[in-house]
Amino acid sequence: SIAEEKGLEYHFHINETEEVDHPNTVDITMVNEDGQTLTVRGESLGGGKIRISRINQVDVDFTGEYSTVIVVQQDKPGVVAHITKVLSDKGVNIAFMRLFRESKGNTAYTIVESDGHFPEGIEEPLKNNPNVHDVMIIEP
Repeated sequence: SIAEEKGLEYHFHINETEEVDHPNTVDITMVNEDGQTLTVRGESLGGGKIRISRINQVDVDFTGEYSTVIVVQQDKPGVVAHITKVLSDKGVNIAFMRLFRESKGNTAYTIVESDGHFPEGIEEPLKNNPNVHDVMIIEP
C-alpha cells in the first residue's frame, strides 16, 4: 500500500531456478526514471533483523543496523584512501569497513558503517574521484 501511495510500480516473481543459502531471501530489482538498474539481495534473519548479501551480482555482507555508506567504484589503487580521507575530514567514526569486488580491477563496493549519522552532503566529496561511480547512504 505504501508503494501504491507513492506511485511506485512493482511486481513479484518467484524464482524457482536459483538455489539460495538462506530460506528467507528476496532479490529486489529497482529501475529509476533514467533506466539505471540496481539489484539487491536481502535475507530476513528473524526478529526484525536483515542482512544484505548481494548488490548487482557482487556478494557483500552488512545489516543496515548502523549508518552505512556504499561506494560503488573501480577497483583501483587510492580509491579506499580517498574514501577514508573524506570520512576523516568530515569527522566520521568508522565502526566497520569492508571492500567487496567482482574481480581485480573491476567494479568494487566499499561499505563503511558508522555508529553516528553521516554528515549532510557527504556524497559529493566522496564522488570527487574519477574512479567512484556512485554513493549510497543508508540511515537506520
